[in-house]
Amino acid sequence: MSFAGYGVQKPMGRADTIEDGTTSGLQAPGDVAVIIIDNPPNGALTPGVRIALSEQVKAAEESPEVRSMVIAGRDGAFAMGTGIDAAPSLAQMPDAPSLGDLCDTIEASAKPVVVAITGAALGNGLELALAAHGRVAHPGARLGAPEITIGIVPGSGGTQRLPKVVGGLAALKMLLSGRAVNGKSALKIGLVDRIEDGDVLSAAIEEARTLADSDAPLVKSSERRDRLGEGQAFLEAVAEHRRVAEASPLDAPLRLIECVEAALLLPYEIGRGLETAAFEDLVDSDHSQALRHVFAADRRLVAASAVVGRTPSR
Repeated sequence: MSFAGYGVQKPMGRADTIEDGTTSGLQAPGDVAVIIIDNPPNGALTPGVRIALSEQVKAAEESPEVRSMVIAGRDGAFAMGTGIDAAPSLAQMPDAPSLGDLCDTIEASAKPVVVAITGAALGNGLELALAAHGRVAHPGARLGAPEITIGIVPGSGGTQRLPKVVGGLAALKMLLSGRAVNGKSALKIGLVDRIEDGDVLSAAIEEARTLADSDAPLVKSSERRDRLGEGQAFLEAVAEHRRVAEASPLDAPLRLIECVEAALLLPYEIGRGLETAAFEDLVDSDHSQALRHVFAADRRLVAASAVVGRTPSR
């Protein structure tokens, strides 16, 4: 399958037939396939987008012209979502890969995959970024896992890959608070490999070329062990967070702590199983449904206030 020249918006494969979000496949000089998530306004990773992304990645893998890939967003956004906001679309697209399967496909690619992050990489967007072999972000980008704020945990490998990328202590802080970090902070904790104040896409292409030219094996986030040396400090933090979580009426914090602990102590596949079970249990819980109802109502209030030009009172 051939790729269009860099800068030409020509979809590959079935991407142009999917109404629920699309991607465009481009080839940059140096044989870097650039895959654009094109699902405004925020790059939601809906079932249609996941189908398109999966097909683009596989097409790039099979193309002899391509040596590496870059996944980027459009119009100042990367990708986001929670994994529970696309159920109607999923019912219409039962063949869509789960986000977890898509992340595993990206991570298993024999060709380097780098993400270019501008705007927000939240929830599902962060999980997608963690599956890549390299991450380049704008200093003002926002990266985070807000799932805890609606009573669930990341369900596509986020609780397993994040601790192995940034370490257990930083992962616990991000996941339990639900707060995002900017690109500069992400670089400090090792969540991204490089920040670029100018052309993030060009910087990501350069990073992808560097990985393709290297003789070193690709580093998979799920297999990293270099950030797991916190030892006693991590165990003490887990014990303290667990003490607080056990006194909470919410189930999500304790389940999340268990998942992060598993990421550092157990094989990836077992940790993923625990994460999946936690996500499935929590998504149907009364607490999560109530928090999602409040979140949806808050978004409607903000949207309505924007129409009349007023800031909602809290």
